[in-house]
Amino acid sequence: GLSLIRLWSIYGIHMPDNLEITKAEGYLRVTFSGTFSQTAVTDSVDAMVAACAKEECAKVLFDCRLMKGEMSVLDRYAAAQYGALKIPHSLKIAMLGRADQILPDRFFETAARNRNLNVTVFSDVDKAVAWLTN
Repeated sequence: GLSLIRLWSIYGIHMPDNLEITKAEGYLRVTFSGTFSQTAVTDSVDAMVAACAKEECAKVLFDCRLMKGEMSVLDRYAAAQYGALKIPHSLKIAMLGRADQILPDRFFETAARNRNLNVTVFSDVDKAVAWLTN
């Protein structure tokens, strides 16, 4: 069969470089392996939202563990702000990062939740999937 990426290109969904979206049991897995930039954030969010709409899926595991580059507090705020504008509040998103990517105060998670997004940040894939699928 056709891969999801091929199907989505037929539907006209722009897939950024270094972004892979695959179907898992009950959720979509989005993996970003590129270098952080605000453009990468907006393109990835847009592709994720479009893929969820096409697949009628309301749960996402967004894996950033392979992402390169640093995100400042302002970058995290801007990402949460953009997400709040584009992501339907019905989506449940488990953000998966390396421990060194997650701030001790979980600033991104707080900023996203303050904008009514159902987002929780994890460094453990099993805990992320368990939260997502419950």
